[in-house]
This record gives sequence, C-alpha cells and structure tokens, in this order.
Amino acid sequence: MGNIIACVDGSAYADSVCDLAAWAASRTDGTVSLLHVAAPHTDTAIKGDLSGQIGLGAKSELLAELTEAEAEHGRQEQKKGQEILDRAEERFHAKSDASVTRIHRRGDFFENVAELESSADLIILGKQGEDSVGAADHLGAELAELMRTPHQPILLAARESTPMGRILIAFDGGKACMRAVDYAAKSPLLKGLDCHLVTVGTKAEAAMKTAAETLASAGLSVRTEVLTGSSVPGAVQAYADARATDLLVIGASSHSKIHHLIWGSTTEALILHADGPVLLFGA
Repeated sequence: MGNIIACVDGSAYADSVCDLAAWAASRTDGTVSLLHVAAPHTDTAIKGDLSGQIGLGAKSELLAELTEAEAEHGRQEQKKGQEILDRAEERFHAKSDASVTRIHRRGDFFENVAELESSADLIILGKQGEDSVGAADHLGAELAELMRTPHQPILLAARESTPMGRILIAFDGGKACMRAVDYAAKSPLLKGLDCHLVTVGTKAEAAMKTAAETLASAGLSVRTEVLTGSSVPGAVQAYADARATDLLVIGASSHSKIHHLIWGSTTEALILHADGPVLLFGA
C-alpha cells in the first residue's frame, strides 16, 4: 500500500482517525498524509448583497472593513488548521514511527480529496465532521458526498478506537461487496484477522459461498452466516454485537433501482448503526 490520506478536523473523531492511520500504516508499510481542509470564505456574497444598498463613500468604507474582517478570519482559520495538524501529528507519532506529511488546504472538502485521491490507496475520515457531530441520525456532509463516487476504500472512524481482531463483511452480492472481498483477500491491511461473512436473507447466499472460498484460499479464517430479519442494519449490528467484531466492511449502494430497493437505503444506516469503524467500498 502506498499513501494513506487521514482527514482531520476539530471534531471528536480526529483522534480516532489518527489512531486508524497509525494502525493502517503499521500493517501496510504505507506513508500517511494528514489532511486538513478549512472551509472556504463566505463573505463574498455578503459584500455583493450590501454594495448596492449604501452610498458610494459608505460602501467603500464598509467593503474595506469586510475585506479586513475576511483577512483576519483567514488568519484565524490558518492558525486553527495548524493547531489541528499539530495535534494530529503528535497523536499519530505516539502510536507509529511511520513517515507522515501534512497537507493544509482551503476550499471545498470533496474537491480537495478528489484531487488527492489518485495518489492514495486508502482514505480515512470520521463518520461525522466538525459541523455535524451530535446529529446522530445522519452522516457528515463530506462523507455523504464521498460515498456517491468512492474510488478508493474509505475507512470511517468511530469516536473511540479499539484494537482490530475480527472483521465483519456485510455481503449483498453486488460489485462493491465483491470488491471488498477481493481487497480483504489481497490487502495486508486485513491479513490474519478473523473474518465473518454474513448476508441478510437468501438472495446472495450462493454468491456468498464463492466469496468465502476466495477469502479462505487467501488464508483467512472465514465464518459465514445467513441472517434473518426485516432490518438489514439491525440484523448486521446484532450479529456484530454477539460476535464482538471490530471492523464492519461494506459496499456502497449500487445506483440500480432493484439493488436500491433491497440495500440502497441501508448503506447510511449500516454506518450509523455500527459502533466501531467501517471500511467502505464503491463499485
């Protein structure tokens, strides 16, 4: 594995992101880039709204004040970003001796990650960002955007980091899940971990058997289970609790209508239900 991008902010998930980055680097010999993206300025629209409502002299004075306020805001955001990266680097080095670089950007989070993604093998971020922590019923906006077109595996940090010993692959037979199985069979990230492969209902049972053979042939210890229940997230989480699994591995929902009816509305729920981290794959 090459570069691991660990996205850090001022949220309660930042420490766990760093812990996961240290864990991933230790298992893969990868390098880590700590990325912080500060939000873009929003004062431009305010200037435009006000400039036509005041006199010429007052307008010039107000625009000068707004420009200075914007510059000061930028300086404060720069300082805050450096402090976030300082803390992240300290946390990372407390757990790993792997090399780490710092990337400090300003602008749209998704656009910045998309630009850097081609040089990364794994992206790590919290389930919720700084602006959405506390909203237990939905994911962060940045993650929701990344989930639409995930090209690289995305490792989602929970609030607390725990040792990794058992992984749970929630299997639906789709392309994204097959990609997850292939990754688990080949990547050093999951090598040697106990693997639980489950599906809800019998629709993907035959494909799950093939997936289990793939994992077993790669040397993983695999246990398969066909779960029942009307709620996919509920059934998966109940199994995770009963077997004390540490990492949930899932595929992002397909855009096909039939697939969406079965699993499409559950990807977000699976992530929200999971107590621990989630490894997410796109098709």
